[in-house]
Amino acid sequence: MSLILSAPAQKLPAPFVDPATGLVKNNMQVICNPRPRSSFLCVIRLAGAAPKEGLYVLYRKARSGSGVFTWYGYRKRSQQ
Repeated sequence: MSLILSAPAQKLPAPFVDPATGLVKNNMQVICNPRPRSSFLCVIRLAGAAPKEGLYVLYRKARSGSGVFTWYGYRKRSQQ
């Protein structure tokens, strides 16, 4: 979460940035689900966003013991 909050606004998905201030919006949520081999699939989203909308990130532990992130990008609200 701190990686998102400390990132420059131009590197963040547009829905995360307040256009008036250029700062990250309030009420961000991180929801993580465990995966095999000590990894977690997380979605970072605004509170009240559609259930599958958000920035998807895989977090896993490297052999060295440090954390490794794989960024899958932002999934927009599905059109119905």
